[in-house]
Formats: sequence, C-alpha cells, structure tokens
Amino acid sequence: MPVVAQMVSNISRLDDIHVSVFRQALTGILATDVAELTFAQIIDGLPTKDSFLESKPWQEGHLIFELNHVALCPGALEKTRGSSEAFDPAALTFPLPLLASFQETSQGTKQFQLKLIELLWYGCHKHSVYEEWRDQPRDKTKPRVFCAPAVFFHKRYLDFDQYPNGIADIVGHWAEAKIFGGVVVFDRGESGTEQFGALIEFLTGTQDLQKPYPIPIHATNRNRWRYDPNDAITRFNIFRDRYERKPRHRLPHQRNPVVNSAMNWPELEDRMWLVWQQYDHLRDNPPPEQADIDAAHERLKQITPSSPCWASQREP
Repeated sequence: MPVVAQMVSNISRLDDIHVSVFRQALTGILATDVAELTFAQIIDGLPTKDSFLESKPWQEGHLIFELNHVALCPGALEKTRGSSEAFDPAALTFPLPLLASFQETSQGTKQFQLKLIELLWYGCHKHSVYEEWRDQPRDKTKPRVFCAPAVFFHKRYLDFDQYPNGIADIVGHWAEAKIFGGVVVFDRGESGTEQFGALIEFLTGTQDLQKPYPIPIHATNRNRWRYDPNDAITRFNIFRDRYERKPRHRLPHQRNPVVNSAMNWPELEDRMWLVWQQYDHLRDNPPPEQADIDAAHERLKQITPSSPCWASQREP
C-alpha cells in the first residue's frame, strides 16, 4: 500500500503559545534518562543486549548476541548529550494537517493535550554494520534467525514498504516504544484520567527532574483497558496512521496462547481467582472477604470487546 507524500512544515506555523508549550514538552521528554539511553543506542548503532531482550526473546546467532553487545560504546552517551543540547525543535517537520489541528485547539483542553502528544510523537520519531550481517548468506543447518529490516525495531511495526520514511520509520517506532512505553495510537473514547493527567502535568508543567517520570508507560494492573493490536486497527479504528500496520486476518481463537495471558489481559487473573474461590472450601481454606470478591467482579467490567472475558461478562 504505497503512501502519498504529505505536505509538511515546521512549528513556525504555530502561534507563540503553542510553540512554547511544544518546546517545553519536547525538552522535558529528551531530558529523561530513558530518552537519552534510547537515542544513545541509535547513535551507537546497536541496541544493548538488555534493551533488545526487554521486548524480544533471545535468538541464537543474532548479531546482538554474537557481539555480546552489553554496553554502549565509549563516547555514545556523551555524543547524544551534545546533540540534545544543540537540538532545535524548529528543525523538525510535521504534516500540515497535524499542525493546523493543533493550532485550532485551546490550551488546557483535552483536544489540545491529545494533539500535543501526537505532535511530540512525531518529534521523537524523527546502520550499515547490521545491514551487512542481515543480508549475508545463512547456514541452513543452524536455527533460523529472524532478520528484521533494521536492528532497532518493534515487532508489530515492520511494514516499511508503506511508511513515508521507509526503514527509518521502523527505527522511529522502536524509539517511540522505548520512550513512551509503546507506540502511541489514538482513539477519542473515554478512559481513566489519573495516568493521563500525570503525563500532561509532566509535559506542560514545570518539570521536576527529581520526581519519577510518567514515561515510559507500561502495561500494569492500573491500565486495564486493553485492545488486541489487530482488533484495534481493523474493528475499532484505533491507530495513528492507516499505513502503520498491515492487518493480520485471523479469528479470535487463532491468537497465540502466550497473548492470552494475565500479563496482556489482567482480567484473566481475576476470573481465575473467582473460579478458585468456589472450590477453596473443599481444601478447608477460609472463605475470601466479600469486598475482595466484589472488587474482582468490578475489575472484570473494565474490559473491551477484544478481551477473552468479553463474551462471559456481557449483560444478558
């Protein structure tokens, strides 16, 4: 699916208030330890072994492990810090429709905050050694090694043939996931506000670098509203760009069993706990507190149509 080139411009299109908020927010993000380490790895040319293993399994024969790349090369971090200090947000370009829609919002509104986050993603989104290793002939007697188009990659965002910037956008998705905790997509439905509020306060307030940063945002029991990645783009129109991923056509029961885990769907743990309580009396265990049972039932209501528990939780 080829992508039509977009008209772009820089933040000079915005008024002083919008420019000031964007500059402050982007500066705050780039000052975080996670952003510094992320861009240092890109400058270094390879992710560290620990960084690679955060989201991908160990692979025998992969370049990261062949080189035993456990730390940044000398000077990579210092070079990153120097680049950050000299960086001017005005050098970034953005799609004109995004700049226009941000300009139309009023400071302090939810739409202003959402457009600011979208603009910041573009700001953070914008390696020959790996390519040589990737393209070399393989020994077919050894286990197959997955060779992504770029050494920095997010496993769900590999469709570079339909990205505006090709393989560079694969690296951008990886950096975004490291800094924000995942690739940022947008829907305009209701959601919890506590975590969103903490993020906005960090982006638009006075950054106190002693406080814990609200990024990256990782999946925990506090973030209970989950969508299957395929459902999100094919059924519920949750995405940033239509071209970001090619839909995988499969039925819900065809999901990888690992995906249907309590880590991805915390409601599965609640459902299993409630089932076990029905049989605990057979083992002479004390009955659970009614408040705990009620709380588990309430959490089971915090699910989306993608959830494995959806069918059993719907009202008759």
